[in-house]
Amino acid sequence: MRLGGRSFAWTLGAGIVLGVLGGAGPNAVASDVFSIFYPNRPINDEEDLYSSTDFGGVGLLQTRTARFGPDGQMDVGASFVDEYWRYYINWHFLPFMEATFRYTDIRNKLFSNVEDFSGNQSFKDRGADIKLKLWEESANIPAIAVGIQDGLGTGVFAGEYLVASKRFYDLDFHFGMGWGYSTGSSGQVTNPLTYLSDSFLSREGNRKGGGRLNPESWFSGETASLFGGVEWRTPLDGLMVKLEYDPNNYQNEPLDNRFDQASHWNAGLVYRPFSWVDTSIAFERGNVWMYRMALRTNLNEPGLDNFLDDAPPPLLSREEAGEAAEPEVEDPPIEMADNAETPQNDDASAVFDALEQQGFVIEAVELTGTEAQIAVSRGPANWNRVTISRAAMRIFKTFPDGLNRVSLVSAGARGYRMSIDRDDAERTVVVNDLFDGLEAEGFQFEGFELSHGEALVRVQSASEKIDGAVDRRAARLIFEKLPGPIERVTLLDRDGVRDRPIISVSREENDRTGSVDDLFESVESQGMAVRNIQISQRHATIYAAAPSDHLDRRVRAAALKVASLTPDFADLVTVVGVRSGGDNVRATVSTTGAQLVNLSVGRDGEILDSTGSHSVDALERERIASKIFGQLAKTGFIGEGFDITGRTATVYIVPEKFRDSGRNIGWPARIVANNVPPWVEEITVVEVLRGMEVNRVSIMRKDLENAIAGRGSVDEIFAHAVIEGGEGLSQQQAFYRNPKRYPDFAWNLTPRLRQHVGSPEAFYLYQIYAALSGRLEIAPGLRLAGTYSRNLVDTFDQLKNRSDSQLPKVRSDVIRYLRDGKSGVANLYLDYVFSPYTGWYAKVIGGLLEDMYGGIAGEVLYRPFKSRLAVGLEIARVRQRAFERDFDFRDYEVTTGHMSFYYSIPAYNMNAQIDVGQYLAKDKGATFSLARTFNSGVSVGAFFTLTDVPFEEFGEGSFDKGFYVRVPFDVFLPKSSRRAGTFLFRPLTRDGGQRVHIPGRLMGYAGDGTYQTVTEQWNTLLD
Repeated sequence: MRLGGRSFAWTLGAGIVLGVLGGAGPNAVASDVFSIFYPNRPINDEEDLYSSTDFGGVGLLQTRTARFGPDGQMDVGASFVDEYWRYYINWHFLPFMEATFRYTDIRNKLFSNVEDFSGNQSFKDRGADIKLKLWEESANIPAIAVGIQDGLGTGVFAGEYLVASKRFYDLDFHFGMGWGYSTGSSGQVTNPLTYLSDSFLSREGNRKGGGRLNPESWFSGETASLFGGVEWRTPLDGLMVKLEYDPNNYQNEPLDNRFDQASHWNAGLVYRPFSWVDTSIAFERGNVWMYRMALRTNLNEPGLDNFLDDAPPPLLSREEAGEAAEPEVEDPPIEMADNAETPQNDDASAVFDALEQQGFVIEAVELTGTEAQIAVSRGPANWNRVTISRAAMRIFKTFPDGLNRVSLVSAGARGYRMSIDRDDAERTVVVNDLFDGLEAEGFQFEGFELSHGEALVRVQSASEKIDGAVDRRAARLIFEKLPGPIERVTLLDRDGVRDRPIISVSREENDRTGSVDDLFESVESQGMAVRNIQISQRHATIYAAAPSDHLDRRVRAAALKVASLTPDFADLVTVVGVRSGGDNVRATVSTTGAQLVNLSVGRDGEILDSTGSHSVDALERERIASKIFGQLAKTGFIGEGFDITGRTATVYIVPEKFRDSGRNIGWPARIVANNVPPWVEEITVVEVLRGMEVNRVSIMRKDLENAIAGRGSVDEIFAHAVIEGGEGLSQQQAFYRNPKRYPDFAWNLTPRLRQHVGSPEAFYLYQIYAALSGRLEIAPGLRLAGTYSRNLVDTFDQLKNRSDSQLPKVRSDVIRYLRDGKSGVANLYLDYVFSPYTGWYAKVIGGLLEDMYGGIAGEVLYRPFKSRLAVGLEIARVRQRAFERDFDFRDYEVTTGHMSFYYSIPAYNMNAQIDVGQYLAKDKGATFSLARTFNSGVSVGAFFTLTDVPFEEFGEGSFDKGFYVRVPFDVFLPKSSRRAGTFLFRPLTRDGGQRVHIPGRLMGYAGDGTYQTVTEQWNTLLD
């Protein structure tokens, strides 16, 4: 099975390896394990040339090269060579940076010589590498890279290298210099850096505790080694050959190991049978075999096609939407002739309505095959083809499938029959409407022809007073009436035997001049004459001379009408009506909904309804809202509220299905357009999360209609859209709230996996448990939630070693929770979130916050909608829970809190965060984190924490650090989902730099609804 040519190899093996690494150190991490298989695809000649080394990074076998995989590439793999078994994850975090995390199992050495401490478990070493690209390969210059191996952790394999790579056809040559581990005890050359400074002579050993950078040892030592090799891409697809010179003689290995070596030359084969799997076999040291396999994926690829997603709701015409918005009435009974097929009541009612509007009195309706025959006893006085065509068009719309002809038969003494098919009826109506419209403008319609997107319309002028404005109105009428994708209209006046061009205008020119004409006509319709127009900073001011009578009413009406027509270039419209005496009346109107903002009058006047000439009452609004809420629920949205103000319909939605903002705007907008009256011109979609408005996006209904019909695009919708931050409680207007929204209860029961990796007792321990979760949303922002976990099977009984931490044991006692609290209450809390003002968000929470702590906390976040910077403050008073995870507590209690700074980096969709404050062990410091979100939605991030706790007191690892992968579920699924799982990799969990885990931090709600997110995902609005 081939899934759209995409490869996203999150297979069962990858999930297991991620899970194993994710539980590193005494930190319990719950995660779901997924399995999916992906098809083969052709290997790209450029981006797939690289393969991994035994250590995990891109290179030959034991040595690295200056090659990098494509941006976003991730490999999860393992290599086996006596006496090292290595398990690794390798990321191309940036186009110029590669990072590797690795566990090395040294098979011939014990974890500890104390049997009661670690039994017979072999030694496990953690390591992390980084490689940076210094120079891109060109025709004459090789690619150059520099790297640090095992730069963190105990550093038993620590080393550095500088390497160059040059490709000639299918041969790729590599040459480099190494320091540290790669030199072994056979350094061939004097370290060239010692000629620059004597400080490079000494290479210090690993510091006590490990886990720290040791830059003073980088590129140091009396000697260095040269290495190199070549890769050959064979003519066989996916097969590569590697030959390498390895300078290490393996006589100075970690933990006093010494290995025999028969040769410095290593040779191997790499075979990639599929794009998502990489295998290798090699003969190394002249006496041992190496085996390696890796699963590969690119995080910039979109993942599995969500082919089970429904298509977006179809967009109804305004006429159909208007009918849907009308109150439903009971259909009248219909009496049919005995020999007639009986149509459905709603269909027949539409037929009766269509004909009665034309003045017919119906006796019977008969459907035979593709024809509808209607017997009438009386018809209109002017019973002609146009009358029949208009009635027939209504009937064709009522019966869209299979009906192609309508016949009207007179039931009187003089029988009369007139028939018309679908195409003739449509042409007749179009031509007649065009005839009437042109005649109203003073032209006599002669005919038209269409040629290459241009409409040539022939007319005769009925008056010599016709001017350019009339010509433009006639052209606009032709654009509106004639079918087909017309891009230009040319009006021809038949003068004798020749056609004289009157006006020729493109669609773009027509739209532009039409807006100006409409503006003038709006003012002049109130008996005023435009004298001056000024537009500055999206505020249009129109000065018009006006008679003195009812001036305030004239100005208000003109301002409201102009505002409904000018959202493209103005947010506010002011009409100034100037009397002959010099005084004036000024009215200012917002173009959003055409609402009256300010009116300067010197006396009381007749105030017009600011909503304009159209409005709905409360009962009709409720009826429309109920239909919209029902349709939203069927398409993956929760309807929070609805309102119609002036020409604007606003829907408040909670997205439950899609991750991308585009569809979260486009789908609700379609549903609103299908249910509101035709005069609604603007649709506003407000995204609401936990009762808080996150953003507001207003689009023009006409732009949406044009884009879906192929006459426009998402870019044109964007050009006229208004994208704003959500309003806070102090700014929100009253709207109709969904009466079925609250209270809302939901629950789920799922199996989960908790893992514990790297303990002295056993390398990998696990628990499979059932998690019963529930939440009750009581009111907007107010929620009661909790999770109870029930143990099914586990190996945590093997845990027995107590923490030796010198700090308060705020996290290092996690072993006791894993062993004594296998089943228990994971969390149970009540929280309330709200947005007091635009850009401000707040939260209070209390209860059992996590497995180890309960208490109360508060958080405030300031996130300006269009800013890349956000600032938050969080304070909590918590107490340590009992090991059994019930409702008891231990004695340890602490106040903890942080000031947080968030910044969205424009390059590579990266996010930086700094948290400064007091941690659970009462240590003070800061946590620094950097994450990148790839095109698939997968986020990869790393963090470290530095506090006032000395490295020696902190213990093994020296300071807290780790990285994580956040994976949206729908990259694996054939259906869209907003859910995601996070795999956390923390090599060691000690007590320094630890924070309380508070459910649902505010940045998780407000951080994804920014202006940048909406605009970057705008292209999916029509999907």
